[in-house]
Amino acid sequence: SQQDAPAYKTLEPRLVEVLLNPVATPAAQDFACRRLAILGSAASVPALAKLLSDAQLSNMACFALERIPDSAAEDALRQALESLRGERRAGVIQALGNRRSQDAVADLVRLLTHEDPAVCRAAAVALGKIGGPAAAEALTAAVANAPRVDRETLADSCLMCAEQRMRERHGEPSV
Repeated sequence: SQQDAPAYKTLEPRLVEVLLNPVATPAAQDFACRRLAILGSAASVPALAKLLSDAQLSNMACFALERIPDSAAEDALRQALESLRGERRAGVIQALGNRRSQDAVADLVRLLTHEDPAVCRAAAVALGKIGGPAAAEALTAAVANAPRVDRETLADSCLMCAEQRMRERHGEPSV
């Protein structure tokens, strides 16, 4: 269908139908998420956002949303930060880091002191991937107050920020 533009355009709504179909199997919905990661647009964001709280499909929904190049996908991920807990919240944090979402930095900085250590670590790694002065400052400050176990993650994230800054200064693409 990539060679057939009209057929290609019909795929996204059909995949969204699979996500919204209450009798669709998790395997079918997983497949739809994988395809939407490739061809999804803002039109598929609401259906994918609904899956962020699903225990079986949350990771695949994050996978798709982090790859959709529309701000609506980032907005959906940021909104989910408030309602999700545990692994699903950590997955959303990871997706925001993979998107290198500068708009999410303030949200992620607040999570550096969260009571769930997995959320703290995910926020630190995401901030390291995003980089920038605000992320670097927050990570550096957090190292001093962190338990010994978390200092390594925070220090690694600080190094990621520094490496990204060096690449930017030398005109190299971000990794």
